[in-house]
Formats: sequence, C-alpha cells, structure tokens
Amino acid sequence: MSGLPTQITTGNLIERLKEAVPEFQPDPDDVRDRLNYLVFNALMTGFVGELDLCTDHEKLVRIFEFVESAASSQDESTVDIIRDALWGLATYSDVEQYRPLMGRRSQQLLKQATKR
Repeated sequence: MSGLPTQITTGNLIERLKEAVPEFQPDPDDVRDRLNYLVFNALMTGFVGELDLCTDHEKLVRIFEFVESAASSQDESTVDIIRDALWGLATYSDVEQYRPLMGRRSQQLLKQATKR
C-alpha cells in the first residue's frame, strides 16, 4: 500500500477501499460527501453481487481481505459501517457462497448483523 496510514478509519476508508479494489467505482457524489455507508453498501449489495465466484475469484478475495482489515479496525465507526454492509450482503444475496472468503472478524460481524 502507499503512504496511507495503516489503521483504517472512517477518515480514510473510501481511499483505502479504492486502493485495494480499483475496479470498484463508487458514486462520485458519495465519495465527495464521504458517505461511507452508501459506498460500502453499494460495494456489498451491488458490485460483489455482480461478480462471479469462479471468474472473479481474485477480485472477491481482495474485496474480502479489505473488508476483514476494516472489520478489524480499532475505529468503532468503521466497524459499524462494515457490519451494516455485511448485513446488506446477507439481505440481498446468498451470503453462504461468500463465507469461505471471509475472515474471522468479518464472520463475527456478519453473525451480529443478522441477529438484529
């Protein structure tokens, strides 16, 4: 990664996502307005859902590696954003197909999100 801080926070969440997954092009207005929730919900409910597990496996691995990093953040607001995005994924797709790509912390947040 570039000279960005190692810790993922709400202040650098979108920039870090764009660096990790350059193929994902969030809505420029959401990026400009730093609407982290909308960007991550678009990632998980739109972009991920359009990818194929076989042909886009490498992209999905990068996405879920980044999600795991963000889910492990010490910044509670960042963790809340990831939990909400995982809830969206579980709500709008067959989340079980993605579970093998998820790290331990992401799976914990998914479990919390789906118990609401």
